[in-house]
Amino acid sequence: MAGLSNIDHIVVLLLENRSFDHMLGYLHLDGRPDVDGLAGGEKNEFNGTAYGVTHLTDLRLPADPCHEGPCVQEQMANGNGGFVSSFAHSVPGVSPDQLGVVMGYYNAGDLPVYNSLAAQFLVCDRWHSSVPGPTIPNRLYAVAGTSGGLVTSPSLTAVFDFETVFDRLTAATPSVSWQCFADNPLFSMLRLIKKYRFSHDGHIADLDSFFHLASQGELPSVSWLEPDYGIVGNDEDDDHPPTHIHQAQRLVGRIYNTLIGAAKEAWSRTLFILTYDEHGGLYDHVTPPRSVDDPGSSVGTYGIRVPAFVISPWVAPGKCSKQLFDHTSIIKTILERFAPAPDGHAPAFNARVDAAQSLTLLLTEPTPRRDAIPVVNTGIGLHTFTGKNCTLDGVRAVRTLASPWPEAG
Repeated sequence: MAGLSNIDHIVVLLLENRSFDHMLGYLHLDGRPDVDGLAGGEKNEFNGTAYGVTHLTDLRLPADPCHEGPCVQEQMANGNGGFVSSFAHSVPGVSPDQLGVVMGYYNAGDLPVYNSLAAQFLVCDRWHSSVPGPTIPNRLYAVAGTSGGLVTSPSLTAVFDFETVFDRLTAATPSVSWQCFADNPLFSMLRLIKKYRFSHDGHIADLDSFFHLASQGELPSVSWLEPDYGIVGNDEDDDHPPTHIHQAQRLVGRIYNTLIGAAKEAWSRTLFILTYDEHGGLYDHVTPPRSVDDPGSSVGTYGIRVPAFVISPWVAPGKCSKQLFDHTSIIKTILERFAPAPDGHAPAFNARVDAAQSLTLLLTEPTPRRDAIPVVNTGIGLHTFTGKNCTLDGVRAVRTLASPWPEAG
């Protein structure tokens, strides 16, 4: 367990639908040869036209690219050469001059919070989404290590009866404290799991509670954070296109600044894992490798790379990990730290989790660093805009407050 034994608080935030090259590929262009990002010559061809990677000047995308399973298969074809064609085929009315937007990327000036975190902590450039598909299958993998073979968005009445990492924490002797903190607890993704649909034994709280507990140095062992998905209102900060990217920058900055300023020196015992559920149909140049899954649950390969940060005083500054990770690495890390087998390693869970690499090897510092610098959201203002019209991965998600997740019929 090594460095992981120094961690008492694991905080996890999964944002929405951005690829590694789209958000962090600029690091290579800006003089980080250790990061497998963009070289500048990457391109896709469609209808005889070459579309190269280009810096985006608009901080909101004009559309939400398709990221359902069949679309992702088209995107991965010919060495990740189908992103533009998928965008053209799946988004009605997209104009020819907008087709190249899926090849676009943001840079340090656009992403001041991420640029600071990349310099202070550790970036993973081989963190793949778990499924070549949309949000819900990937979020199922993040908590349960499987989607049951699902690679498309389920119906809004879908409910899944998978064992989760949280069940293992509750069943441990003694039980391990954990909490899901959601911007809107009614719409927590944990409610897709049958036992948490309506009854959650106090384990689903609002995000304001997280900030209070974090500032007091009183977080549970595991804190699972969920942003505003834009289901109600227009304050969406999950980074799901076409949301303005500064919304999520402000959220991440607030979380990080709260953690490093926590009372009781809690920061010295904290691991903050920040990544994205999937790539959102946006270009990345790395072909996903084959995956391991239980029979009947296999989806064949990992999904497209996503941005990933490992943020802790126990990681070396300004580094980039080349180790293959996916969202089940989070489960592996949590179990290894808080519910280990008698030999000290993570207990058997399922094929994907058992094959995953935990984050233990990244916690290399002999003592906790005390040089964390707060991020200053310079240039990041408050943006009022119209949200996604209450959609979640292309599926209308209009729900009543009385019954946010109706029972499967």
